[in-house]
Amino acid sequence: MIYLAAVCHDIKSNTLEATWIDEILDADGKVIELKRTECRNYSAEQKAEFDSDTGTTIYSSLAGW
Repeated sequence: MIYLAAVCHDIKSNTLEATWIDEILDADGKVIELKRTECRNYSAEQKAEFDSDTGTTIYSSLAGW
């Protein structure tokens, strides 16, 4: 299962960085590893894309976008 693991706000450049993690399961369905699958940086001009990719507007609102 891939999920949004972290969002970091770089205040100086006013960008948001989103990191997604994938759960790697063993044969019994237990999580054996968390693997970073994607990390992407967005500018305020990419707000709509960021909100769509993360599935929420809370982070862009907190960044003042």
